Amino acid sequence: FIGSLTGSSAEPAKAPESAPAPGPPAKAGAAPSDAAADAKDEAEEIKKHPFFHYYGQLVHQQNMLQDQVRTGTYQRAIFDNPSNFKDKVVLDVGTGSGILAMFAAQAGARRVYAVEASDMALCAERLVQANNLGHIIKVI
Repeated sequence: FIGSLTGSSAEPAKAPESAPAPGPPAKAGAAPSDAAADAKDEAEEIKKHPFFHYYGQLVHQQNMLQDQVRTGTYQRAIFDNPSNFKDKVVLDVGTGSGILAMFAAQAGARRVYAVEASDMALCAERLVQANNLGHIIKVI
C-alpha cells in the first residue's frame, strides 16, 4: 500500500515484512499461566467491544480498500472539492487504515487528526509515515 494514493491502477506496494503485528505487545518471559490470563482478558475485551475488534483486523480494512468503487468515490469527493480541504483542519473519526485522512492531506489540509479506537491505529500510523504524511496527519 505504500506509495501513490492517486488512484492509479498499479498494484499497491505492501508494508515491510518487519512490521509488528497490531495488538498489545507480547510480555517477555511471561509464564504460560500469564499467557492464559492475557488470552482471557483479550476475550473479555472482544466481548465488550466487538465493533472495535472487527474493524481492528487488517482483513476487514483490506476488503474496504480493495472496493475500488467505494474508495474511488471517497477520493473523488475529496479531490473534487478542494475548497473544503485546502488549509483546513480535518477530523477523521474512525480512520481505520487512514486512507481518508491521507486523501484529505493530499487535497491540501493543513492538519488532519485521524482518530482510531482499535489497534488499526498502529497500522494507520505506519502507513502515514511510509507515505511521508506524518507532518500533516496525527493518528490518535
